[in-house]
Amino acid sequence: MRSSCGYYERLTMVRAQIAAQKREEPCNIPATEDATHWKRALTKPARNENIGEELLGFLDETKSWQADLLNALCRYNWRPDSAHDVELFAHHLANGAQTDKETSQREFHSFLKFEEFAERHQTIAEAHKRTFEWAYHQGRPLQYTPATTTEETSLPEPQWNNFTDWLKGSEDVYWITGKPGSGKSTLMKFLSGDERTKEAALEWSGESELVTAGFFFWNSGTEIQMSRMGLLRSLLYQSLEGRQRYVPYLFSDRWNRHLLQIKTVRPWSWTELSSALKQLLAIDSTKYLFFIDGLDEFDGNPQDLVELILDLKNYAPGRIKLCVASRPWLEFEESFQGMPWLKMEDLTRQDIQLYVEENMQASSRWNEFVRIMPDEASGMIDEITDKATGVFLWVTLVVASLLGGFRDGDNIDDLWRRIHELPTTLEELFQKILGDLNPRYFAQACELFQLAVTAFEPLTLLDMSLAHDGNAVAINAPVGQMEENELVFRAETMRRRINSRSKGLLEAPTASVLHERAKVEYLHRTVRDFFRGKEAWAYIRSGAPKYDAPLKLATAFTRHVKMTKISPNARASTWDEFWRSLIYSIEYLRKRENGGDDEISTHLLNALDVAGTNYWSQPPTLSGGYSNYMEELVDGTTTRNTRPSWRNIADLWGSDPREQGHLPHWVNTMHLADIGYGASENACKYFCSIVLCQFFEALTARTWSSIIDYRYSSL
Repeated sequence: MRSSCGYYERLTMVRAQIAAQKREEPCNIPATEDATHWKRALTKPARNENIGEELLGFLDETKSWQADLLNALCRYNWRPDSAHDVELFAHHLANGAQTDKETSQREFHSFLKFEEFAERHQTIAEAHKRTFEWAYHQGRPLQYTPATTTEETSLPEPQWNNFTDWLKGSEDVYWITGKPGSGKSTLMKFLSGDERTKEAALEWSGESELVTAGFFFWNSGTEIQMSRMGLLRSLLYQSLEGRQRYVPYLFSDRWNRHLLQIKTVRPWSWTELSSALKQLLAIDSTKYLFFIDGLDEFDGNPQDLVELILDLKNYAPGRIKLCVASRPWLEFEESFQGMPWLKMEDLTRQDIQLYVEENMQASSRWNEFVRIMPDEASGMIDEITDKATGVFLWVTLVVASLLGGFRDGDNIDDLWRRIHELPTTLEELFQKILGDLNPRYFAQACELFQLAVTAFEPLTLLDMSLAHDGNAVAINAPVGQMEENELVFRAETMRRRINSRSKGLLEAPTASVLHERAKVEYLHRTVRDFFRGKEAWAYIRSGAPKYDAPLKLATAFTRHVKMTKISPNARASTWDEFWRSLIYSIEYLRKRENGGDDEISTHLLNALDVAGTNYWSQPPTLSGGYSNYMEELVDGTTTRNTRPSWRNIADLWGSDPREQGHLPHWVNTMHLADIGYGASENACKYFCSIVLCQFFEALTARTWSSIIDYRYSSL
């Protein structure tokens, strides 16, 4: 019995610990590999009847089974001299070990996810009801007839490949293409989420397990949302949902390090992710359906992305289908030639007409107009549908304009004039919207547009609100949190300001849910492209020529530095939030037209130095002999495992800084943060923490330009 996997010794040891705990005495713990598992909890006596919780301390998912085991041992008085009891004990230990393994696999799986994982999918508009139904028709879409049909105006039946037939058949790739604003992303979201897609794909997969995943590239978002790394991490994360058992096989080296509790986990690499996906796709018992939208929004060479997609289908021939969408660029046209496809503008005329009709019906004035002048109303709908030429985005803006006319009391001639004067291209339409901005708000609208264009990534409502506070407020604001009611008030005020000034070109669609954290987005990617053009940028600069958007954003992130939350249970996010804000503040200063070579830049950098000192010198939140908040977080960060990229501060210092009686300058804690460095390609190099430390110490004696030179010479 005693040789049975050591269970006799383990049961004897645990019983001794429980007995000592009940007697409220210290006990001699056997020197086995299991001893450390219980030692820490035995330094104080039990105070309640739950012996498992007393021995283990606070309970989480990894400890609950152990507590249950200890409670069962006490309740049923399992003894090491009973074969039956030892067998029960061994059975529970085995089940617990499996629980630990599954918990570790789920934890590891979560590392693939990133903060903006589902953001793009959530911001894509839902398909208007009863639109896109043609995607599931068997055969060609229904014939459509223009408002005035003649031999000259009638259009040939569009050519396309039936989507349902593709799902059920043997073809690998389906390409959806179309003009900017034609609704490609909305269709992709519709198709990927509709139950009919899954039903048809199940006919193809047969007895094999069917796994569905997707990724929506977004070049108006953060760096990872437009990258190959984001694509692979998303596909892997979704494909392993509920299938975490494959984690040790796909990531053997990283998994072993995870089991050994090695916390300095290296960042994900392209080689590692692509190899894992290739191995996953090679599993014979599974078939995969992937949706990849916005190929033209990828931040690299489009041909590289095409080759990746074609490689994916070669990894698992006959067991993978890829539905992809992009603008009709030549790279995609040539690569997907001969594969099943459809062109949006060829198929959406009826959808656009339906959209116009049902959205106009939201106006009581329109409904009254239809009753009185049905022919005029029908003619307007046909005119808008024809002029749209398949571009949904154009239609949404035109319908909004027409509804505004009914609201403002336009007569029939005014309404027709609105329709006839509307440009048929998006760029011209955006220019007209800018030209029609309320003169009272024109300068303020231009300021908002400049902030959006200047930003490294989408700003939140709070970012924009803080940017409008100005330099003096940012410099003089104390370290500390803003009251919740002020955050909500600021968010709603900025949301209203954006709506009234930008005429829909900017929006914050998640404001009702996320409040101050809601991101301000362009109505569509085409709006962003328009504002980045030379003519549009010159126009919005002319409306607010002295507005220094980079400086305003630097002040906003200086406020964020001071407002970083203090939490004993969120060490990792504290480092990240603080350092992301500080780096962005400095990077926006560098982006100024004069390179930041003026007095205000130096004042702002001084404010950052003071803010950092004041923030990390705050009192600790926990007891334990800590002298300040920084010491508390550095001491506890050895348990960090929620982010893949960080380096322990002791690695830099040469030994445990607490053993030397002091901690390094707070700037050196940057190594404990995982920040995207998306603001500048070389930001990680530029802002090496040791240099930053010297950088701040030199502020009092040097100008901004000389500090820049000093920083670089120190690298």
